[in-house]
Amino acid sequence: GMFGPSKPTEKGKSEKSLEDALAILGQGFLRGGPTSSLLKGSSSVSQELRVGLSHTYVTMARCLGPSWLERHLPTVLNHLLELAASPRAGGDHTESVLTRNCLTFILSHLVGRQLREKAQLTAAKELVCIL
Repeated sequence: GMFGPSKPTEKGKSEKSLEDALAILGQGFLRGGPTSSLLKGSSSVSQELRVGLSHTYVTMARCLGPSWLERHLPTVLNHLLELAASPRAGGDHTESVLTRNCLTFILSHLVGRQLREKAQLTAAKELVCIL
């Protein structure tokens, strides 16, 4: 598959594909995609879309498996924390709370449920380094 195991010579290519996929998900999460402003008449992202995309992150990682997640953990964690830091993540208090809840949901599932114990420790160290 597009994000599956890659040969050592294709590492750069598979990382790029992952970054592209995360960028697409992140764009929907932060901006709502091309149709949200037409549907809503505003630039805010619908709660349903943000929650749905949160489940998409979790399902994608589950389908690709814990070994894949461990290998790409720094990229995934950096991406999620960039979402949290984005000014577009919370236009008002309600939106900020929803965004935090969504990101907590994603992180707790990825780190807390899909990683083995040793990898959870690595993830904790990675998060501390990023922060």
